[in-house]
Amino acid sequence: MSSLLFNLVIDELFEIIGDRFGYELQGMGSVNARAFADDITLMSGSEVGMQQLLLETEKFLTARGLELNVEKCTAICLRKAGKVKNSQVADSSVTNPPRFTVQNKPIPLFGINEKCRYLGVHFTPFGAVDPRVSVSVLRTALSCLSKAPLKPQQKVLMLRSYLIPRFIFTFTHTEYYPKLMGEQDRLIRR
Repeated sequence: MSSLLFNLVIDELFEIIGDRFGYELQGMGSVNARAFADDITLMSGSEVGMQQLLLETEKFLTARGLELNVEKCTAICLRKAGKVKNSQVADSSVTNPPRFTVQNKPIPLFGINEKCRYLGVHFTPFGAVDPRVSVSVLRTALSCLSKAPLKPQQKVLMLRSYLIPRFIFTFTHTEYYPKLMGEQDRLIRR
């Protein structure tokens, strides 16, 4: 499905669910869904609300001939850790683990020591992975490109058309420090 058609369908879903079941962000209001290209992220302030969001999304998509792919779904559940103000990752190892389902199939819980890749950025349950990882991947990719048996114009084309776009989302959606940004810039300009 083209991204334009997908976005038209998803816009309708977002209108229907509104801000119900959302996660409350201090000073910002309630947030319950985000979308980029053909990826959807649903979030809720409660486990019951999350399952309700999943049910409504599943019902909406099914009525339009679409479905969620359970194999590509993952759930991250944070629970209050008693009297401490920290949260704990509620994975399958905790007592009474959460259970989220789509099409009556359980969505795998994201464990505390796991990493996943979402839109080119590696995440743990606590946020984006160390941005220096992206710099080392960029360095390796640039090294391979410089050693490739291509004409200079072809290398510039590969760099501009494929390599830099591959890292744009990562560079703009993780926390980078000025020193790392300078390092990336120097690597690309070489």
